This record gives sequence, C-alpha cells and structure tokens, in this order.
Amino acid sequence: MKDLTSLQRAELIEQYVELVVDNMDIKTMMQHITDDLTDYYSDYSDDELKDQIEMTHDEELYDELVDNVTNDESAEEVAHCIVDTNGDYAECVDRMVESMEEAK
Repeated sequence: MKDLTSLQRAELIEQYVELVVDNMDIKTMMQHITDDLTDYYSDYSDDELKDQIEMTHDEELYDELVDNVTNDESAEEVAHCIVDTNGDYAECVDRMVESMEEAK
C-alpha cells in the first residue's frame, strides 16, 4: 500500500465520499443525515441543545418539544400497558386519552 500525504489522503476521502453520495437514494441520504445529526446533538449539554434549538428555529420550539416528550405516553409505556392489562387495548387507549387531557 502506498503511503499518502495528508493532502492526498484528504483528496482520496473526498473523491470516495462523492462516489458514495452519488450512489445513494434520497431515503438513504436522509437516514445518514438523521443519524449524524442525532450523534452530533447527543454530545450537547441540555443548555447547549436549548440554545441551538432557539437559535435556529424559534424560542417556543424548545418548550413545545419538551412538552411533547414529557406529557405524551411513549411507545414503551404503551407496550407496558398492553402487557400489564393482558392485551386490553381499550384500557391503554383510555390511559393515553387521560394523559393527553391532563396535559391540556
């Protein structure tokens, strides 16, 4: 294997990335972007994340997103409900409706 200079290596990577991207469909591209941004924002502190959201969108979005994740039953909670009630989906729907009404 040839030893490359840092400049040559950077150029090789750039050319390879172009080939990879050219061969991606939009769904695959979106998944890569989503994964990369998720990893990137996961390294932020809570304050940094709040600042980022407010800076790039609006000041109300952060609070709205916090409400979404703290007031709604998650898929995991619904799954537990189904197990806890031996598959009584009606009971789980009732719980979800109650939690949504309480959030109002």
